[in-house]
Amino acid sequence: MYIKGVLAKENIEALLKNVFITTGKFKNQLTNLSILAGAIIFIVLFMVKPSFQPVQLSIYVILAIFVAMSVSTIIQKVLIRKLNMEDFPNESESFILHITENGIHEKKEKGNMLLEWADIERVSSDEKNFFLYFNKGPIIIIPKDTTIPKAKVTEMLSTYVDPEKMESAPKAEKKRLKKRVISLGLLLVFVLLCVIQFLFIGSQDIIKTAKDEVNALFVEEDAAENWNVNEEEAYTIKDSVDWQQVKRAEKAVNAIDTVDITDENYLLIFALQMLVLEAEGQLEEREGE
Repeated sequence: MYIKGVLAKENIEALLKNVFITTGKFKNQLTNLSILAGAIIFIVLFMVKPSFQPVQLSIYVILAIFVAMSVSTIIQKVLIRKLNMEDFPNESESFILHITENGIHEKKEKGNMLLEWADIERVSSDEKNFFLYFNKGPIIIIPKDTTIPKAKVTEMLSTYVDPEKMESAPKAEKKRLKKRVISLGLLLVFVLLCVIQFLFIGSQDIIKTAKDEVNALFVEEDAAENWNVNEEEAYTIKDSVDWQQVKRAEKAVNAIDTVDITDENYLLIFALQMLVLEAEGQLEEREGE
């Protein structure tokens, strides 16, 4: 059997990509780098905005997974671009493969090569190419658009190559499809979590921040929660309180949107506003002495 075809730059790039994703050494390195990148992103996000709330943590985890899944693809593209372009054919290069029971005789413009079936290490493929990996380095690319139909090439490989050395193309395609489905699912979950965070949890975080800032001004613990509109005795600000802290507390209280005020929290928000005024009055009185 003779197989005639043309090798172009796209076929070589496809081979490089296949080497990255199917060769054990490169695959393990890419996996380790992906995990490391995801872990770094999670740590950075947590350090920028620490939170143990399930929704916020889930957002961090999903973003980290997105980064980890993207790193492999990005690294592959960067490495392919950085490879010496002289190794790629500037123009299409024709080839002829003579298939016999003993092996493959490859004839190209740059030279000939004879390889035996017994020396084949594995056979991989993508949507457009077959990649025949031989021991000690040689690799033969068989585009699926040659003079011989793809089905006939597949049958030929199945005849001469040990089935254990054949990497299933449908399996590889199934993995790519699975990755896309996972990515889409994560994206939908991410959007849903962001909506929940923005609509339901974001306002609670703002109110909690305001309460913490106000409570930090007073000697009494949890002054905001214990404040009573009918209580005559005022709370006492700490000796360490200064105008910077008071203004920070005031800013946090003013950050509460009116749409976030409900029947359950309006007394708390009113108490925060009154306590800020109380702190300002006590600080002015202290500085006037």
